[in-house]
Amino acid sequence: MEHLFSAVEPYIHEYGAVAIFVILFLESLGAPLPGESALIFAGVLASRGELSLSAVLFNAWVGAV
Repeated sequence: MEHLFSAVEPYIHEYGAVAIFVILFLESLGAPLPGESALIFAGVLASRGELSLSAVLFNAWVGAV
């Protein structure tokens, strides 16, 4: 599990919830990206208070839809 987080961790720390949007959007188009892993990691960061939960939820929803 740690291997999956290490791939997306720098992007989410650098770009925040916008990285979730981009990853999920590109994954919806068929790109082989770790969207679910990125979403779990963003949820962990939101529970710690490092990201806004509302921003994560909104960007995840918009990126996936």
